[in-house]
Amino acid sequence: MITNRNKKISDIEFLDLIEQVILGGVTSIQLREKNLEFEKFLKLANQCKEITEKYNIPLFINDNLVIAKKISAYGVHVGQSDASLQNAREYLGSNFIIGISINNLTQLHDKQNEYADYLSIGPIFPTNTKADAEKPIGIEALSLLTSNKSKPMIVIGGITLDNIHTLMSSGSDGFAISSAIFNHKNPRFIANKFRLTINEI
Repeated sequence: MITNRNKKISDIEFLDLIEQVILGGVTSIQLREKNLEFEKFLKLANQCKEITEKYNIPLFINDNLVIAKKISAYGVHVGQSDASLQNAREYLGSNFIIGISINNLTQLHDKQNEYADYLSIGPIFPTNTKADAEKPIGIEALSLLTSNKSKPMIVIGGITLDNIHTLMSSGSDGFAISSAIFNHKNPRFIANKFRLTINEI
């Protein structure tokens, strides 16, 4: 799950939500904080890591190499306009998992991807999680990208219980879900519903 601060909650509520979605079946957490000042981000990241370590769940940091390194996160995720993958790898070393967002064949075949461990494809469907999100690429384009797969691929963007079944034969290796879980009135319940749905399909 990718955290989404479009939902206005306190840090205590936020950390409880992280624990609840893990209990519901989420298998990794990506902490995305674009507008939090450094020290507050660092504190929150350390608090999140305490929870993820408790349940042996990997914690990824979105677009902040310094925070990721300081807390010894499991990995980091960068976008096309963020730090270069080569710089990220040189700064973090070989022990960190690094992922990058892509949404077309040009980005897929970018030579910098040799420094990535996985690729995140999307958005697949319309999403309100990111104000600057790219135009949705849809199922057909997703299948084209996964047919050229050389690394694990995670799909992202607008994934809900109503459309996740359409992604099951896409050749992807996992799902990154944000608003559908994070903004739900019962995050643990809906996380468990996603887990059961994926397992059933």
